[in-house]
Amino acid sequence: MSVGPGQLCVDIRHDGRQITDLSVALERPVDAVSRLLVGRTPEEGLALVGVLFSLCGRAHQAAGSLAVARALGTEVSAEQWWRQQHLLVVERVRETALRLMRDWQLPGTDESSVRELLARTATLISLVESSGSDLAQSALTLKNWWLGLCRADDSWSAWCEMRSLRWQGITLGPGLPDLEPERVKSAVADWVRGEPNEPARLKNLLAVCGQTGPAASGELTEAKAVIQSCLERLLMQIEADLAWLVAPHLSVQPELEHGDTIRGEELGWAWVQTARGWLLHSVAMDRGRIARWMILAPTDVNFHTEGVLRKRLPGVKVEPEKAKALVSDLVLALDPCVDYKVSIQYA
Repeated sequence: MSVGPGQLCVDIRHDGRQITDLSVALERPVDAVSRLLVGRTPEEGLALVGVLFSLCGRAHQAAGSLAVARALGTEVSAEQWWRQQHLLVVERVRETALRLMRDWQLPGTDESSVRELLARTATLISLVESSGSDLAQSALTLKNWWLGLCRADDSWSAWCEMRSLRWQGITLGPGLPDLEPERVKSAVADWVRGEPNEPARLKNLLAVCGQTGPAASGELTEAKAVIQSCLERLLMQIEADLAWLVAPHLSVQPELEHGDTIRGEELGWAWVQTARGWLLHSVAMDRGRIARWMILAPTDVNFHTEGVLRKRLPGVKVEPEKAKALVSDLVLALDPCVDYKVSIQYA
């Protein structure tokens, strides 16, 4: 069982000289997920969350388990916490590398490289789940393999420059600030007290979120710099996560737990950092059963109707034949977890 794929549609209007307007329509089955979990025990809910999401499933399970623990006023054991840390980081490496290899078509990689990546990360996941003693050595092997693909010569820098060069000279509107869980704490507290995706409270929350993930570069306005920054951040994210897996006691601890409870209520929430940015789960309990389970994914933040695309694109001067490709690259940089379609209408 898995959640249906959903769809993102971005429709831009162009007057022959510039982008005049755009609309963003995102369909994701979050309401169906919430309804499916209501009435179940925490154990049943967490088991379902682990299989409902085909992308970032480990991250959803980690966020869900932390939110449940807060709602119940319990603690996640140190052993469980560290296992979640490792599983989350391996998943982040896999998803980020897949994005570079398949979506951005990183030179020197093909489907055989993809299969190798999937096999190596599957081995790491198995070692984490079984507390295998070869975990660090397996992580080091993966790290060396990956660096051999990307850092063997200067091809990475040259490719980044070439991949973004066609957008040189095109100025975007200002972006939005990076999402920081602490900054939106009060808006989250208001949202989690409502019903799943209640329009007014969800709109208020999204309005203060900003954007999230490796493409979050609100201070940059040149299209070339935005795309190049995203590609560089993707590689840095992989390398930092691989370094942590090899020597977690020597590396900066990855972000897993940012959340809170509401005093006097069986209600808690938690954030985790996925390959695509910050993911939020909120759980409300009632007499040992799930009363409400709400999810805010990076795709919800980055592609809401008044989000970063609406801030960056209206008024951008770009040739008609390049406009659709530019918007497609910006959407790809934000990396929706659903299929997407970019269309253009000419005035």
